[in-house]
Parts: sequence; structure tokens; C-alpha cells
Amino acid sequence: REVLQMLIKKHGGIQMDDETKKSIAQVFSIIMWGELAAWRVAADMADRLEEIEPKMAATGQAFDEARHFYVMRDYLQLLGIEIPKLDIWTQILLQDLIRERSLLKKTVGMQLLIETIALTIFQSVRELNVDPVLSDLLRYYEIDEARHVGLGTIYVPKMLNRASRWEVYDLVAFQTKVFVLLMLGSLAIEKDLQRVGLTIQTLNRVGYEKQMAIYRDMIEQNGRFKGWSLFTAETQEPFVKIGDWLFPQGQTGMRKITPAAVFELIRVLRSSEAPESAGKAAREAA
Repeated sequence: REVLQMLIKKHGGIQMDDETKKSIAQVFSIIMWGELAAWRVAADMADRLEEIEPKMAATGQAFDEARHFYVMRDYLQLLGIEIPKLDIWTQILLQDLIRERSLLKKTVGMQLLIETIALTIFQSVRELNVDPVLSDLLRYYEIDEARHVGLGTIYVPKMLNRASRWEVYDLVAFQTKVFVLLMLGSLAIEKDLQRVGLTIQTLNRVGYEKQMAIYRDMIEQNGRFKGWSLFTAETQEPFVKIGDWLFPQGQTGMRKITPAAVFELIRVLRSSEAPESAGKAAREAA
């Protein structure tokens, strides 16, 4: 809170028009509730993990997430508008993660998937500099979240090495569910994303590149652990291709699903490269 007050003083307050404030509130209320969910997930992991080192790391993360939650809440309250409610898709996703009993799925879901999406949004909004106060605040968030991702890269391989074949298959289904809910959640706030200078297409691509960098580091650090192929480009690229296909570059909303469109999706999935429009979006974002 002291940091937030310092940034408010440094920049002379929050300088945005009302429409931009509403869109920032819509996007970052999701971040705020996500931080609350991450707090609860980390606390649960700290209680249930048996090894001392990951237990300590999860305990530290719980404190970080608690701080992130109340500081983001303070920031949103300073906008002077009512904090929006969560869309149904994000609500389902976060509730499922909190209730999930599998430590493997809980860690992959929060540390490797949700945290990566958060890092993507933090970086993108910070670079757009919609609000200098928020941009500076997000630098602190990024440092902590990158450390939380590190917890996943260290301990997910160990969990997978102890997992059964069924648990590995179940993880694939879980990742698919998370992907679908993230896409639907993005669609629910698409207009607000656009108002602050973001698009679903760019977030999809930039998030994928960031995620693959994390996965490559994880494989390099741990070697070929059980289920390692789940985290390679060959396995992960179909997800980003589907995202590119569902949300064509330059188009608002989701593509209409028709038999012809499904055949086109099959062709896209069989192709060796992602659509050029998606690659262009990623290059422009970089």
C-alpha cells in the first residue's frame, strides 16, 4: 500500500477518462479476483505439500498473493467506480482451481497457466502505459509472479514423475478445459481489452511465446521427465492455432462455427505454421 501511495504522489494521481477507467476496472477486476484465488490456492498447497522447500515457497507465494489482492483492490477503488463482477467463465475457472484436489493440476493450472496469462497482461498494459501509476505498480507484480512461475517449473516435473499414466492423460483434459475457459473469459471482456489497446489475438500469441519460453526452461532444467512432451511446441501449438482461428486478426468477436469453418480449422491444425496474421500480431507486440 505504501508503494501505491508513493506512485500516486509521483504521478499526481490517476489520469484517465471515465470510459478508460471502466475498461481498466473490467480487466483488472479479473486480475484482482485471480489474485484472491491464487492466495487460496497457494495456502492450500502450503498446507498439503509434504516437501519442506515447496511448502516454504507456497507459503511465501500466499503472502505475495494476499498483498497483490488488497493493493489491486485499493487501486480499483481509487478509480471511483464500482468494481465489476466476474464473468461466468472466469468465475468457473477460478472456482474449479480452488476446489481442485489434485496438486499436480492445481500447480499446472495456477503456476504455469494462470500466472503466465497474468504476466502477459501485466507486460502488455505496462508497455501501453495507459496509466503511469498502474504501469509502475505492475513492475512489482511482474517480479513476484515470475518467481511464482518458477515454483511450477521446479516442482511440476517432480509431480509428473510420480504420476500415473491416467493422471497424465487427465492433465491433458484439464489443460484443454482451462484453455477453453480462458478463451471464453477473454471474449466476455473483448471490448474493454480493445479500449485499453489490447486484442485477444495479440494476448493469445504473446502469451503462447511467453509460455513456451517457460516450458523450454523447465525441460532444460529437468531433462525428459514423465509427460515432458505435454510442454513442447508440438503439443502446445494446436491450442494457439485454435485461438488464432476462433478470433481472426482484425475481427471483433468469435468466428461463426459452420461445417466449412470446421474443415478450415482441421486444415489449420495440420499446417506446419500458424496463420500469418497471428505471427504478424506477435511481431507487432514485440
